[in-house]
Amino acid sequence: MRYIISIGSNEDRQHNMTIVHEHLDARFGTVHYSSIIETTPLGGISRPVNFLNQLACFETQLSPEEVNLQLKEIETKMGRTQEERKQEIIRIDLDLLTCDGTPLRPEQEINRPYIRQCLQQMGLNKEFTGKT
Repeated sequence: MRYIISIGSNEDRQHNMTIVHEHLDARFGTVHYSSIIETTPLGGISRPVNFLNQLACFETQLSPEEVNLQLKEIETKMGRTQEERKQEIIRIDLDLLTCDGTPLRPEQEINRPYIRQCLQQMGLNKEFTGKT
């Protein structure tokens, strides 16, 4: 199955983006990454620190539930905690966007400009419609 995930960080951003690549490559083998894009906070985050965002695409025989579990384990290994989340500190955020072209997140999230820009850059913008 082919998965697309989003990656984001607003704390020690460049370092965390580098480290998450190591984790993803170790768990999923060949991973293709978009360019990193700097974005302003969305979704009610008031901490005035921009995010670095990126998409990654890989193939695995794991189910979406198993992939999501792997992503949450990576977040934990990289130090993501509920306490920091309450403080709007996001060391790393990994979200499963699609599996075999089927959206797994709300349409408004998949249609965020940076996600569409990264999908286009990776040649994946026609892989799914963004409808959930």
